[in-house]
Amino acid sequence: MVNLVSQSPLQGWSLTAGGVSAREVVFERVTSVQPFKGAALSLPAPGTWRAEGAGRMVWTGLDEWFAMDCDAPENTATTDQTDAWAWVDLGGEWAAVLARLCPVDPSHLTPGTCARSDVAHMSAILIATDEALQIGVMRSFAGSFTHALSEVMTSVAAQSAL
Repeated sequence: MVNLVSQSPLQGWSLTAGGVSAREVVFERVTSVQPFKGAALSLPAPGTWRAEGAGRMVWTGLDEWFAMDCDAPENTATTDQTDAWAWVDLGGEWAAVLARLCPVDPSHLTPGTCARSDVAHMSAILIATDEALQIGVMRSFAGSFTHALSEVMTSVAAQSAL
């Protein structure tokens, strides 16, 4: 008999380089939310997110939101996404790192905003909070994502030290 052990996508990965820190974030529950046709719901506008109790409701694309560690609204179709994504908190002076990985202008990512874009050629969700920039990529890209992030963080730190 094989004993299966649940592991987070990044298995606790973290890195600090120069003025930037990165660490895995694991959400208890992430649910994709799509409103039923004609449902009158109050959801965050495109490019924004809002707190919902201890969690948040995040716009993630055309007619789609993620309920993260909160309940999905009624009159919506939902899909569990909890194990489908790998999430990282990028803290400190993260703008120079993001600028090398992503076409989104870092100055547009202020607390309460979010974006759907590519990060190192991987589809990603960017969520700006007061404390950090959270980046989510599909779980299958976790290794490629941490490799790209590590390379860029190390490079930015080395360039800053010159």
